Amino acid sequence: MHEPRFYRDRMAAKDLCSFNVTEDESDLQIAAEINLAVEARRALRQYRRQIGEQIQRQPAFHHSLVPVEPLPDSPELIKAMCQAAAAAKVGPMAAVAGALAQYVGLSLLEKSKELIIENGGDLCVVTSTARKVLIYAGDSPFSNQLALVIPGDGRPWGICTSSTVCSRHPT
Repeated sequence: MHEPRFYRDRMAAKDLCSFNVTEDESDLQIAAEINLAVEARRALRQYRRQIGEQIQRQPAFHHSLVPVEPLPDSPELIKAMCQAAAAAKVGPMAAVAGALAQYVGLSLLEKSKELIIENGGDLCVVTSTARKVLIYAGDSPFSNQLALVIPGDGRPWGICTSSTVCSRHPT
């Protein structure tokens, strides 16, 4: 069941084409140079399948609240989730939203050099233009008052929060 992502209404990457890709529990808001919904859905299905297969082979991957060592023949996505979980001392599924945003994003880079992928507050941003990521913090007085400026250096940036929005940063 999907929760309304009201903060997406604030996303203002007007120089990019925005679209949504949803598969089961995954709900990605994507901005790219062109509509890549078909390619993004294909990548999202592939990576979700890898996660599902890992859960079948290694049930602790799904339920553990502490880091889990990946099986030696695990896909790169699974190894990355386990590595991120180990760094934060949490279970690997804590990294699922950010990992899916990252891996789907990286799979689309051949077709669009500008990408913003938001998945439940976790973002993958690749941009040649400086962009602001506005932080939504609920009822806090800081909500929508703080932003991170992502440099337009063309590198992939991962931003993980509960909710964020991204827009072009005025120069």
